[in-house]
Amino acid sequence: MCSEGLVAHESTVLVAVRSARVREALVAVIGAMEGFRVVGEATTAEQALQLARAERPMLALVDDDLADCSGTWTMQELSGEVVVVAVGWRANAASQCRAAGARLYIEMGGSPEDVLSALLDLCPGRGPTGRAGTGHGARGHIHTDSKRALHASPGPRDPSPVPPHEAS
Repeated sequence: MCSEGLVAHESTVLVAVRSARVREALVAVIGAMEGFRVVGEATTAEQALQLARAERPMLALVDDDLADCSGTWTMQELSGEVVVVAVGWRANAASQCRAAGARLYIEMGGSPEDVLSALLDLCPGRGPTGRAGTGHGARGHIHTDSKRALHASPGPRDPSPVPPHEAS
């Protein structure tokens, strides 16, 4: 599994992001990366959990504000099964996401290179031209200029942190 020193032939990724534009951009970036394959896309916590259990990805990029519940609840649920990378719009959410089990937090508004770099750091042995990744694990909070790629609007926020099975 990534970040634990074992290099797989292909690193599989689940992308659970509420905004269609951001999700599509992440899928395109990851899909273009050698050695990575997106195995599922989700917009809700329920979808993310179902896909994670069915597809068994190595990595899960999880929005800190999913459509049906708090992204941090989803991160907690997934963190025992996959390496969780939190993505979001709020710089102050990084520590909360890490406490929920995320290995690192990527603040949206960055470049595709930031996403690539973060994933390569989590997966030793991966590199843009076959070179080994650094394998240093979580680099912490990544924040770049909001005018670059992956800057689509997140859409309306759902303030409810209630897990989907407890919603009425």
